[in-house]
Amino acid sequence: MAHAAETLPGFVHRDLKPENVLMGADRLSNAPFQRVRVTDFGLVRGLRAEQVSQAQGVTDWASRPGQLTQVGAMLGTPLYMAPEQWAGADVTAQADIYALGCILGELLAGRPLAQRRTLNELRRAHQGGQALAAVAATPAALREVLAGCLAVGPERRYGAWTAVEAALAASYRRVGGQPAPAAEPAGALSRAERVAAGWSYSAMGGSYLDLGQAETALGYFQRARQAGQAEGKRGLEAAGLTHLGLASAALGDVRRAIGYYEQALAIVREIGDRRDEGTALGNLGIAYGQLGDARRAIGFFEEALAISREIGDRRGEGTDLGNLGNAYLQLGDAWRAIGCYEQALTIRREIGDVNAVASISFNMAVLYAQQGDQARALPLAREAARLWGQMGHAEYAQRAQQLMAQLGG
Repeated sequence: MAHAAETLPGFVHRDLKPENVLMGADRLSNAPFQRVRVTDFGLVRGLRAEQVSQAQGVTDWASRPGQLTQVGAMLGTPLYMAPEQWAGADVTAQADIYALGCILGELLAGRPLAQRRTLNELRRAHQGGQALAAVAATPAALREVLAGCLAVGPERRYGAWTAVEAALAASYRRVGGQPAPAAEPAGALSRAERVAAGWSYSAMGGSYLDLGQAETALGYFQRARQAGQAEGKRGLEAAGLTHLGLASAALGDVRRAIGYYEQALAIVREIGDRRDEGTALGNLGIAYGQLGDARRAIGFFEEALAISREIGDRRGEGTDLGNLGNAYLQLGDAWRAIGCYEQALTIRREIGDVNAVASISFNMAVLYAQQGDQARALPLAREAARLWGQMGHAEYAQRAQQLMAQLGG
């Protein structure tokens, strides 16, 4: 966990338990020993910036922004939840350290330390310090470690994972009479593991970007890019650059996004990845459209469309046509925009993309209505209202129905 705190600064697992700690060999590693891995990061949340340095045992991360754990949210597995988790208070790395104490104590006692019949009884046991009391007969060297993990107040627990590791090593030496085995150095990771970690950074960044946390996403995408560079994986490097562009655009820095997209485009052209080349061109088109340069955007979209047709990517072709329609509309060329939308609509119907069919139908209905062609506008508005209604998008369905009313339908 000390390595995790250094690699992923500012994170609290919040659900450490035996089921989430796996031990064994894996296919990525050539190490001649079994590894312990922490899994299931479904409840991970960030720390305040000022909490990060304490959790790691260093001070140089304090300027990194983090996200507060939601106050009032009691999340975790009750047998291993720290007292403050039961209270719904802000959760820090000390909550994970408490959970580790519960796991270690269970290994020694052969049963959960605070097992009770009801949740209320379990809450009182944890908040009353009964987890630590359950290991009172443990040898002194081990009991001291558990005391540093299982204190009721988080301020009385170990302040950092590095302190936990040091205490465990000292206890091992006192009990076993020999030094603890050295921690596996980061350099012992196989190349496959380092590449896999790079793709994991990319995926985690994507999740944060989807949640609207572009600043946090940037850090992960930068790590993905660096992993690709370090391991000579140009595809991973390009993916990191592409995602850096998306995050930058989400933060409003479109020109920086263009710089990232251009670097990604150069790489995918170098390695001959036509699909990603089309994606990079499409991203550049969108970015230039955001800057108001519709003509330049059209050039990129036309290149992307040619690639999608060349490789038989019907979904990509539909996207490129829709983007072209938007760009022509931005130029004020409604009829050319409609032509692109009609082709995109045909493809979306063909591949069964119902949400896109509804959106394009509505946009085309609006354009036809603006051109005075009610005969074409009305059935498209009716289709959009029907599809959005079936999908449960009541607000959108209402907009389509209002357009139908304006058209006399």
